[in-house]
Parts: sequence; structure tokens; C-alpha cells
Amino acid sequence: GEGKTKKEFLRDIRYLLNQWRNIESMQRRTRAPALIHTEPDLIERMIRDSFNEGQDKIIVDRKELFKHIQQFMKSYIPGYEPELELYRGNNPLFEHHKVDEEIANTFQRTVQLRSGGSIVIEQTESLVAIDVNTGKFTGSNNLEHTVFQTNMEATREITRQLRLRDVGGIVIIDFIDMENPHNRREIYRAMRSELGRDRAR
Repeated sequence: GEGKTKKEFLRDIRYLLNQWRNIESMQRRTRAPALIHTEPDLIERMIRDSFNEGQDKIIVDRKELFKHIQQFMKSYIPGYEPELELYRGNNPLFEHHKVDEEIANTFQRTVQLRSGGSIVIEQTESLVAIDVNTGKFTGSNNLEHTVFQTNMEATREITRQLRLRDVGGIVIIDFIDMENPHNRREIYRAMRSELGRDRAR
């Protein structure tokens, strides 16, 4: 429970108490031998372990799954109802939201940034080295400003890649050198803030 909020503890307690009441109720009205409780399925475990109130939408492409998630959310997070959308598009859901593309990117050594810069990720047995490059990004005439913008964009993408790739241990990031101490502090603060969103320690 380290680092968890009071709200998260209360949510878990409510969920477990509700689960226990269901078990007691099943036990009273069921004759042995009978199954009175089973572990949550994959979908329920995924929502329980990964979903938090910072996320506001779940998209599902199967009607029965939609109803199942709806019921589970009511018992797991009563009073909080994120938007639950039933996807009805012609293309597969992952293709429509470019998830397949994102998964493919997690195996690439080089990740392109929107600005034209890039990050290069090298995984070794002992550490992960990440190098930030400006690439084609020229931005404004001010080199320091261009470098700062590239580093800031890289910060968001690096933390995203760390989550996607489930990277832990020692991570060394070689940002592009900046002369201005204020800019260096801003990148450091942004990095701490972005990493703070990761559920993994």
C-alpha cells in the first residue's frame, strides 16, 4: 500500500467487504458442494490493478463484455462511473485506435518524436540507456529554446515508453545539453511529475 491514497484504501476496503457479504450470502443459501467464490477474471483483475480515477474512459468492442464491466465497476468503484463506450466501428478496435502501432513501437530501438527529434533506447542486462536527439527539429531561431522543447517532449515520451516497456532498475537518460539552469530544473521537475503518474514504483 505504499504511496496509495486514503481514497484508494477505502475503495479496496469497500470492495472487499462487499465481496465478503456476497460470500456469506451465497454460503447461507447454497447447499454443499457448491462454488461460492471465484477469483476475478482477467478483465476484472485488469480494471482492479490498472484502472484509477485519473482515467475517464473505457472502450469495449463486445456487448457482453460491456455489460460485465458495467456491473463490475458498480461494485468495485461505487459512485464513480467513468465513461464506458461500446465500440461499433468497422475496423478492429486496436487498429482504429492505432494500438497495434503502439505495440510495434515498443520493440523499436528508436522512437520518433512529433517535433522531428528522437529518443534511442538501449536495454542491457544491467541498465537502460536513453539518448535524446534533436533530429530535424529546428523550432525557433533560439537554439536553447529548441533544445528545451525537444527535451520536454522527450520527457513525456520517455516516461510513456518506460511504462509501455515495463522498464525498471537503473535508467540513464542523456538529455541534450542546456545552458540555462532554469531549463534544466524544469526538465527535472517535469520528469518527476511524469514518473509520479506511473503506478509502478
